[in-house]
This record gives sequence, structure tokens and C-alpha cells, in this order.
Amino acid sequence: MKDKIFRDRLLRWFKGNSREFPWREKTRTPFQILIAEMLLRKTRAENVVEVYRSLIRDYPNPKALAGADTRTLEKTLRPLGLFKLRAKAMKGLSKNLVLNHHAHVPKDYGGLMALPHVGRYAANATLCFAFGERAPIVDANVQRIYSRIFGLKKSTEIHRAEHLWNFASKILPKKAFRDYNLALLDFAAKICKPNKPVCHVCFSRDMCRYYNENVPRLVQHKICGKLHR
Repeated sequence: MKDKIFRDRLLRWFKGNSREFPWREKTRTPFQILIAEMLLRKTRAENVVEVYRSLIRDYPNPKALAGADTRTLEKTLRPLGLFKLRAKAMKGLSKNLVLNHHAHVPKDYGGLMALPHVGRYAANATLCFAFGERAPIVDANVQRIYSRIFGLKKSTEIHRAEHLWNFASKILPKKAFRDYNLALLDFAAKICKPNKPVCHVCFSRDMCRYYNENVPRLVQHKICGKLHR
């Protein structure tokens, strides 16, 4: 029951609080969505926007990116850091798509996972956002939400944390799964932040384990501290 309440509240919140990014546009191809997932790895979405636009403008498909001049590609990726590794990974992925998949992104989980530099999160995100498949996503942000609200145990190896993936699959709605997954990412960025969560405006603080075990006590401690000064 608690998971259903959270899911319904999150979807309602998302309707008025969603973020807009170029890779979320419905005209994007599966390749362009997969490239976005690679760029977003351990990188703030806001920092990716301009790099993504430049990258997709110059290399809109696997053939174009596979044949990219390495130095030019590195220059495009430089603002995100680790640009040499990113360039190598993207060229490697694109060449694999051209050679083994007729320059198309695989539509199945096994095919995506077989691609170089594609992990469990990117594979599921591509299935969901590019192909409209009901697929759960779990990264550090999603883990933080589920850990705080539902008390799920955190893992340093999220891709192997089956209890998290099983829960994510269970709570994922049967129809609005794309909106739900996007809502998780936006909720993590706007409300359930890593260091300073905005608990006072959170729609789930009444059911949140983190809030009920920590925030009221911290607030009381601050009030008592002021009274005794």
C-alpha cells in the first residue's frame, strides 16, 4: 500500500514539476537517447545539455559518430571531463552498432547489455525511454529515494543489488512507467537531494523513514539549542 501511495503521489507531482531536456524530446532516435545516457553517467543533467546538442548536431547517427575525428570529438566532450575516455567509449559503441547491428540500437535487453560501455541502468533506460518498454531504472539517485523513504538497504554495487531492482520493478506502474522513471530522476534532483533534501516541501515526508527518524529530531535539537543560549 505504501509503495502505491508513493507512486501515485510522485506521478501527480511530476505533472507540474518535470524538467525539460533535449534528450527527452519524442523526436529523438534510440541512438540519440542511448548517447544521452552515456553522457549523463555520473554527470549533472544541466551540464550535459549544450554538449549533447553539439554532439547530436555533428554526429546524429552511429555511422557519423563511428567516423568522427577523435580530436574533434574530444574537444566537444571536454567540458564534461574525462573527454578522452568518453570519446573512446562513444566511438567504440558506434563502431559496434555499425558492424554488428546495421547501425541500429538493439531493442532487447540482452542485445543492449552486449554492447560495449552499456550497463544495466543504461540498457533499461534505453528500453524505457527509446522503445517504450516497461523497464525499471536504479542508479545512485533512485537508490537514495528508495533507501530514505522505504528503508531499503544501500549497495555500493547498484547494478548487482537485486533487492533494489526487484523493488523498482514491483513499484513501476504498468502504464505510466516512462513518466514514473523520469519523475524519479526529477524528484531526486529537486527534492530528495543528496546533501540537503528539501523535506519541508516533500509530498512523502509523512511516510519517509529518513524524515521521521532524522528531521524532526534535528529540528527539535536546533530549537532546544536556541532556548538554552
